[in-house]
Amino acid sequence: MPSSELILSPATDPDIPRLAQISTLAFSTHDAAYRIVWGQTLPGAHDAAITHLLLPPQSSTRCTMKVTISEQIAGFALWYLPTNTVAAAETNKKTLDLRSDPKDVETSSWNPPPGMNMQFFMEKIMSFGEAKKRDYVEGRDMMLDLCFVDPEYQNRGVGKMLLEWGMQKADEFGVDIWLVSTPDAKGFYERAGWETKQEAAMDLGKFGESGEYVRRWMVRKLVR
Repeated sequence: MPSSELILSPATDPDIPRLAQISTLAFSTHDAAYRIVWGQTLPGAHDAAITHLLLPPQSSTRCTMKVTISEQIAGFALWYLPTNTVAAAETNKKTLDLRSDPKDVETSSWNPPPGMNMQFFMEKIMSFGEAKKRDYVEGRDMMLDLCFVDPEYQNRGVGKMLLEWGMQKADEFGVDIWLVSTPDAKGFYERAGWETKQEAAMDLGKFGESGEYVRRWMVRKLVR
């Protein structure tokens, strides 16, 4: 009988389809942005898009960790790591940022699928572009780029385990960790020691929904 123990390990290329599936399941369940951006696309469109962000799962500048329960991947986190090597810095420069840099979206080989709401998507990714350039130092700091848990496995310590791995690494390296939080994840990160540096609110009324969609640029500062 498979163990229900949480097992943390590096993700590999064969894991990518499952990681993309988890991202879609978690995003579509908890985030209004999914309905607006992806609600009119064909099934599998978000999985295909997130795959671009997940490859490669491991490199000199990034590390994707997964948590497995009973031989099933329950969640994952993609971290950008600090590095002082010239080669790694060059790799960082060549990495397309499809989530906060409009230029990379326009020049990449990724083609937005039919039905995708590009107006909301572009407004969303531009909201912290300047903050990232101002605060986050590639090669010196860490960045939590993606963190998702399959809704079936939430409230079982999966997200906490993934976060603690990155926090331990940051303490070992002696660096800060930056991230962009969705509205629902704010409390999770605050409880782990992150603080909000900047907020960005989008009016959902322009897109047929009600209220505001508030994301946060957050940092966990190293205790020096």
